Amino acid sequence: MEERKPFFTYPKPALLQAHIKLYSWMSANEPDFEEHITYYPNFTSTINIYKNTEVEYDEIRRTHHPSATENYKILFVGKFNRSREIHTLGPYQKLTIVFHPLGLNHFIKGPLGPLIQEHFSFFDHYGDKLSQLLHGLFSKPDLDARSQILDDFFLSQYHEFKEGRLQRAVELILAAEDALKVQDLADELQISRKTLLRLFRKHLSYSVEEYISVVKFRKTMINYQSKSGKRNLSQIALEGNYYDQSDFYKNFKLKCGQTPSQLFQELKTVDDGLFWKLS
Repeated sequence: MEERKPFFTYPKPALLQAHIKLYSWMSANEPDFEEHITYYPNFTSTINIYKNTEVEYDEIRRTHHPSATENYKILFVGKFNRSREIHTLGPYQKLTIVFHPLGLNHFIKGPLGPLIQEHFSFFDHYGDKLSQLLHGLFSKPDLDARSQILDDFFLSQYHEFKEGRLQRAVELILAAEDALKVQDLADELQISRKTLLRLFRKHLSYSVEEYISVVKFRKTMINYQSKSGKRNLSQIALEGNYYDQSDFYKNFKLKCGQTPSQLFQELKTVDDGLFWKLS
């Protein structure tokens, strides 16, 4: 199967760059097109917009196939603790907006947690404000012009996320070079474990332990792909702050159903920190 890679564009205003990592564009025109992608838990979140598609899904996978009528499906992926699959059949057009951790929280009114379901959620937070832009957005051939439309839209939706305690908690988790305990994190923030859990549930839908586990998994993937030279799994486990190689194997099996060595052999690096498996 020929590998189909996305085209990337990036927000221009500094305000957006702080919260939105990139815009990704993918499409296929062949009537017999078929692609199967496995993607993995991440601390970023995404809004995925498909043009003229129908979607079927279960707990593990989504299947997209062409629709007979024009439509736009808007899906949000904000929490998932294990790998998921996307099966795409026939022609399609797709926009993915990738947000930095807590990025989308700056562009919605109210807490994000209630809008998040495990795997993915149909996302209609913006209603007509977004849907009215989509026909013009997808009809423009120039990707920079499309990006400008998105930049203007998100600037119009910006609301400063003021929960500084959660922002600091996420910063500490992302920056941690050693194993991090929830109580230590609460103590650093001078709040109770209960308050910390409430903040994560309200604005991220994760528990604190779940979020730490996803960050550790993703940072280990990035670390492995970014360094040259072969390293044994014990060394990778140590660098990833896993207790031992057994803990390393167990966590990877839970996250993706594969051992670390199996995953690393099949992993495709699409962009900095963005990985999938094509089959």
